[in-house]
Amino acid sequence: MTGSSLRAERLWLAAAAAVAVAAVVGRLHSAAAFPALQDYDAAGHVQSAHFFLQGLLPPPSSWSGFHPPLYHALAGLAWAMLPESVPVHLAMRYLSLAPGLAAIAIVWRHLARRFAPEDAAVTAVLLLSIPFVGIALVMLGNEGFCALFATLVLVRLLDLPTDDGDLVRHALVTGLWVALAALSKSTGWVVGGVAGLAYLVHARASLPRALLCGTAIALPALLLAAPFYVRVALDGGGSPMSFLSGAAHSPDLALVMSSQPPGQRELWHYLNFPASAIAWPRFDGAGMATSVPGLLHASAWADVHGHYIWITTTTLKVLPIVSVAGLFATVFACFGLLRIVQRRSPGELWALLFAGLLFAALLRYSWVLPTYSAVKASYLLPALLPIGLAFASALQALRGRFRSVARGLLLLLAAGDTAFLWFGWWI
Repeated sequence: MTGSSLRAERLWLAAAAAVAVAAVVGRLHSAAAFPALQDYDAAGHVQSAHFFLQGLLPPPSSWSGFHPPLYHALAGLAWAMLPESVPVHLAMRYLSLAPGLAAIAIVWRHLARRFAPEDAAVTAVLLLSIPFVGIALVMLGNEGFCALFATLVLVRLLDLPTDDGDLVRHALVTGLWVALAALSKSTGWVVGGVAGLAYLVHARASLPRALLCGTAIALPALLLAAPFYVRVALDGGGSPMSFLSGAAHSPDLALVMSSQPPGQRELWHYLNFPASAIAWPRFDGAGMATSVPGLLHASAWADVHGHYIWITTTTLKVLPIVSVAGLFATVFACFGLLRIVQRRSPGELWALLFAGLLFAALLRYSWVLPTYSAVKASYLLPALLPIGLAFASALQALRGRFRSVARGLLLLLAAGDTAFLWFGWWI
């Protein structure tokens, strides 16, 4: 590497580090500044934590009782241990934020092993700053833990060992992460299925070794997580929706959910992308309630449900700019996905398969629960690694000035989104 190349690398890394520090500080500030109990399903999450504080399991019929217990159990423990001067909602928000930040750090570390350090750093900073990531992590919820453990599973699939003994031991550790992912959110089972398939394919030459690996993946989750899901399934009459929505357990919550538009999904809802997804990226924009792509885009790059960003004359001007920038970034990431497919690296393809299954599950969920609130990009938070691989792969495919321009634009987008997500800047 020449002296000028080394200086350029250091400049990119320094710029990325500066935005990363600002993003982390912004998340810490926003978690503290956001009004108490205004988070998504805040009352339900606090209620579940309070059940654990009392030494009780949340009943599945409670608001958030269908959620796996890890986050709420830890929140209940923090509630019991922290002094009364520490607000419960703040402790629960930081408990959501910490594992999310750890997941992004892990993604950055593994990207740096496979791509240029500058590309890995710019990608990691962008992940820190994408609105659906930033907003979800500063609110109460179990998304951060599921993202962390799903990421820990996927990074182990990038480079599977070839030695028989090492592979089985490797699978056992992966199985523990799968169990913790399933104890965090039901989508943890999806990453478990992908991991099991990856080990079976990798060990296909030896049936005993393949069976051992499959057992090592499945056993921890069956022992640690399955009892909770059996309990929830029995309460919900065996319906798959009992794992995904409190409406399957609570008639009152079902009534509230059924009142949200559109009330019924049709095929064209998955094909139309209204102009309001750019001009007014909120659920109440013209045609938005009946546009799954529009809702998904607006929830990824803006604040589709209006929980976080307050509407003022200033934010009215900024929202379309943020939405347009996000649309270009999405197209760039899709280019990176094509590069991953062309490379045919087994580990990366397993990560891509997980992202595809997660996306398909989101679409299916939006069909069986036809409400605008069922379409949230935050459900894709466990796919931080494949999203990071997509952006880094797109950057890697470019050369010379095009690559530098792309890095600069992504870094500029990350800086802009960091400022956009600083809670209260509009006041």
